[in-house]
This record gives sequence, C-alpha cells and structure tokens, in this order.
Amino acid sequence: MQSDEWELDDLDKQILSILQGNARIAFTDIARQLDSPDTTIHFRVRRMKDKGIIKNFTVLISPESLGLNQYAFFRLKVSGHILPDISKERAQQIAEKQKQRPEIRFVGIEDDETTIIGLALVHDFKELEQLRNLFEKNTDITEIQMWPLTKVLKGEDYTDQLV
Repeated sequence: MQSDEWELDDLDKQILSILQGNARIAFTDIARQLDSPDTTIHFRVRRMKDKGIIKNFTVLISPESLGLNQYAFFRLKVSGHILPDISKERAQQIAEKQKQRPEIRFVGIEDDETTIIGLALVHDFKELEQLRNLFEKNTDITEIQMWPLTKVLKGEDYTDQLV
C-alpha cells in the first residue's frame, strides 16, 4: 500500500500534529497527551514511516538568523525553439539545474512544460539581481518575471531546510 492510498485516522493525525510541532518529543509524552499506550504510538509512527507518510525527522533552521532575508518567486519561460519538444526538454534541464542551487528553495514546471516556477531565498536584493542576471545569460530563457516578497506570513517550512 502506498502513502497516497493510506487513510489516516484521528489518532494518526494527532500524532503527526504533535510531531510537526516538536519532532524530538518522546513517544511516552505523546502517549500521555493522547491518553494512549506508548506501544501504540511507537507502532503508529513506525507504520507511518514505513508507508512514507513520515519522510524524516528534521531540524528547522531560521533563514533570517543566517542573514537570508530576501524571498522572491520567479517565473521563467523557455521558448524560441523550432520544435516545441526542444523547449520542453530545455525547460526540464534548466529546472533540474535550479534544483542544485542552494538559494532555490522550490522549483516546478507548469502544465505547458516550458514554464518554470520557483522560489529563491537570498541574503539581499543585490543577490536577487545576480540571480536574475544569471537567468538572463541563458539564451533558452525568453521571459523572466520575479516577485520579491517583503514578508512570509505562511509557508516558512518551505524555506527553513537550508542544508
């Protein structure tokens, strides 16, 4: 059974909620909070790990504490090729390359398969401009749009896994 086929019950959801707030909490403490045997908590967590529902227990780092203060969404359009499949292939290659860049926190490809959407997290606006200049040097990219953000109100989890 795959994780997308797995149906979580209320206890599983409560366990996940507690672990999302503090992944280091002892299972005995979770058991006490949920008035459930600690063996049940151990079993449920192990099962969710085995099913791929829990991917990892991790440390979340504050980007701001490392001087990373400038967020920006970006959109890159890849086109201008004689065959549309070439543009799709180049978009995939460019997106794969962006995955390797530490300042790119999210990258995806739209339904048209030639448009890349991403989220960058850098120290300042100057670094954001350097990123834009890097995009401009790629002749396969025909359109660049960037939307700097002044504040993230929700979604910090997308930006705080820095290593």
